[in-house]
Parts: sequence; C-alpha cells; structure tokens
Amino acid sequence: MNSNSREEILKRIRGGLHRLAIVRGKDEGISPFSLSYKDNQQKLEKLHKETIERKSFLIDTFVNEITKVSGKAFILKSEDEIKDYVIRLVEEHSAKSLAIWESDFLKQINLREFLENKGLKFASLNSKEEMAEADIGITEADFGIADTGTLVLIANEKQPRSVSLIPPVHIAIIKSDLIVENLKDLFVLLTNTISHSGSLTNLTSCITFITGPSRTGDIELTITLGVHGPKELVVLIYP
Repeated sequence: MNSNSREEILKRIRGGLHRLAIVRGKDEGISPFSLSYKDNQQKLEKLHKETIERKSFLIDTFVNEITKVSGKAFILKSEDEIKDYVIRLVEEHSAKSLAIWESDFLKQINLREFLENKGLKFASLNSKEEMAEADIGITEADFGIADTGTLVLIANEKQPRSVSLIPPVHIAIIKSDLIVENLKDLFVLLTNTISHSGSLTNLTSCITFITGPSRTGDIELTITLGVHGPKELVVLIYP
C-alpha cells in the first residue's frame, strides 16, 4: 500500500468516525437549534473521542462474540506475528494449497511471498477447480461488528468472496481500528465511503457478512459445521 492509498483510507475512516459521532450526537439530542454551535462541536468532539477510547472494549467484545459462535480470534502485535501464526496454522492443517486475496495490506506484509518461500502453492482466483482444492483461504476483513462477532468482507476482482467461502479453513486478518460496535455504526461508515467513491457500485460488487464457521441444521436441528462453507474460522486482529 503506497502512502497516498493509506492516507485516503485513513481519511475515509476518520470521516466515518466523525459522522458516527454526529449520528450518536443526534441520539443524544444534539442539534444546532438546541445548543450553540460551539457547544455542539464540543459535544461531538467528546463523542468522537469516546468512540476512539472504546477501542479496547470493542476488541474484547469482538473476540468474545467470535468465540461464542465457534470461531477463534487472536490479538497480534506485529506483522511478523501474523506471518508466524499463519504458518503455524498451515502446518497444523498440513495445508499444501492456499487461496489468498490480492489486497493492499496482505501485499504490504508480503504474506504470499513469505508462504511461497515455505514451498506452498496458491490457487488461481479465477479457477474454480483450483479454489476447490485449496486447504486454507486467507482474506482481510474490511470491518468487524463487535456485538455479534461478525466479519464484513467487501468483494472485488482481486478480493473474491470465494476465498472466504470455499476452503475448509478461513483465516481473516483485520485491523483493530475497523471494529465497530454494531450494524448501525457499520452503515454510517459505509455511507461515508460511498460518498467518496460516488456509488455503491464503485465500492464493491458484493458485501459478505460472516459470523463464525459455516453452520447447517438437519431436520432434527442438529448443527454441523463446515457442510456448506469453512469448518474453521480464525480471526487475526492487529494494531
């Protein structure tokens, strides 16, 4: 990810958080008609600051909710820890073939190159046959929803949803700043992103919501994991 791309993403997130503070401000009854402009700004800044300060709470809630739905979540401190954890999972599952998104952060940390140097092969994102043979799918998550432990993945040509849906093990990597409290907060941020890109069509072809491994219930309501999607979900959270 070059510096311009990173700044643009951060700009959108900051804008989204500010808009989130405004929405919460409305919930708190803040309006230009009930308070002076200065008072409104001070309250909005306070709400914005509280949103940032609640980061630890949101991360803890996110991890707990993922665990409740049979997923696994780990908080890592560096790019090297991400690589070490991914290779550990590869070895645990004796994986030979992987599928991976061609997204900015995964390129930035050279994750694919690191795994290729370990002798691993990668499925073509355009080949259904190769994708079906992949043992592990690796993606980023564009957002996380804390109160349900849900991952939000925004698809495009280089980030197909098949990577998160076909391999039996899904590893999702998410930046902690992208964890929001609930679905309402998510759509505040998405609305801000759409306002920059011009339309939802320009933003994505598909948004996927993932809460835990794939679940299937039979006629007797017996739940089985992994019948119609990944049997295992591992979420790696980084600073």
